[in-house]
Amino acid sequence: MDKIKILVADDHTLIRQAWKLIINADKRLKVILESGNCEATIRLAKEHEPDIILMDINMPGIGGIEATRLITNSTPTTKIIGVSSHVQPAFAKQIMKMGALGYVTKSSTKEELIDAILTVHNNGKYICEEMKNNIADEIFDDSKQIINSLTYSEIELINLLKQGYTAKDIAKQLSISESGVEARRARLMQKLKVKNKVALLHLINHNSI
Repeated sequence: MDKIKILVADDHTLIRQAWKLIINADKRLKVILESGNCEATIRLAKEHEPDIILMDINMPGIGGIEATRLITNSTPTTKIIGVSSHVQPAFAKQIMKMGALGYVTKSSTKEELIDAILTVHNNGKYICEEMKNNIADEIFDDSKQIINSLTYSEIELINLLKQGYTAKDIAKQLSISESGVEARRARLMQKLKVKNKVALLHLINHNSI
């Protein structure tokens, strides 16, 4: 039986090497390609048509979510599994909306990673246990329900705020105006039910957002 051909796409060399060791230890699988950015991943997918791509969402360039959309449209025989340290459902929903068939977090077990690859290769869909539990938790916890309802763009803004960027810095990062940043922050504060920027940062820093 032919081995399942896999492209590992992540901007951290150590992570790529770790995944390669785990995957190649299974006789059914083989990592044939590695990539550290989105543009190279798209090019390699077109040239080699791997069976599976493990796609890091946060890679430099256009980002793993947009890269997933482009690869799905140009190379439909290649199936994509999103990978991220983020556990918010918004990330899984967004990349699967773009064509990915699976989602695992970087804290998933090696067994889950292998299971995800085999399931997706066989035309199934796969969500790791950590994400499933997070989705289930929001049903019973109103505060988690609010946090887990955050959109991809809202989480993107939160990550920049976490890093201490000013509105001017964020405007440059997102290619929008400073007033646009302030408007997004105001909507975020309203959604999270906080009254000021200090309370917003406190909430962000004390929750897994």
